[in-house]
Amino acid sequence: MAEPGQHPKADRREATELKRLEAARDSAHLPQVSPALEGEEAGHPPGFAKPHESRPDRTHRGPQLRREPGKPDKGWGVLRFCNKYPHTVWVCIDWYHPNCPDGGDWEKAGWWKITPGGCKTAYGGDLDDVNRYWYFYAHASDGAQWSGPYWVLVPHIAFDWCEDTANTDSRWVGMRELDINGYDNYTVNLVP
Repeated sequence: MAEPGQHPKADRREATELKRLEAARDSAHLPQVSPALEGEEAGHPPGFAKPHESRPDRTHRGPQLRREPGKPDKGWGVLRFCNKYPHTVWVCIDWYHPNCPDGGDWEKAGWWKITPGGCKTAYGGDLDDVNRYWYFYAHASDGAQWSGPYWVLVPHIAFDWCEDTANTDSRWVGMRELDINGYDNYTVNLVP
C-alpha cells in the first residue's frame, strides 16, 4: 500500500493488485443497489442523489496512528466481518481520518468479498486509537443489505478513498454505525 499522501498508483504492485481486485469484482457479478435505496422510497426524487446526512460529532480520537485497510499488524487490533448469512456478502467501511489527503475528515474502503461462513479483516490497527465510531455497509448476492442512515458515495470497484472522492460509477449507500466502545478488536457478524 502506498504511504499516506502518496498517489496509490505510484506503486506497481498496488496497481497490479487493484487490477486483480477489479477483475475479481467483475467476475463476481455484484448486485445493483436495491430499489429501496433509490428514488422516492429513499426520500429523494428518482435520478437525484440523496444528500449526505451528517454524522453526529463522534470524533473521539486517541494518538495519531495509521494502519492499512485489510492488513492487520501483530500486536494490534482488527475490525473484522464474519458472514453468517447463507449467501456471499460484500462489505465496505468508513472511519474518521482527519485531513484525509483527497478531502474531508473520513476515509472509506471496500469491497471485501466474504463467502458464507468466512471472515475478513477490513482494518488492522488499534481501533479505539483511530476512533470509537466506525461505519459499514454490506450487501449480499441475493439483495439483502446491512445499512443505516449515514449516506456515503461508493463505487462498484475496489477502493480506498477519502470521503469526498467518487467516480462516475459511484452510488449512495447508507452506512450503519458501529460503537466499538473502547475495544481494540471488534468483529461484526452479518446475520439474517
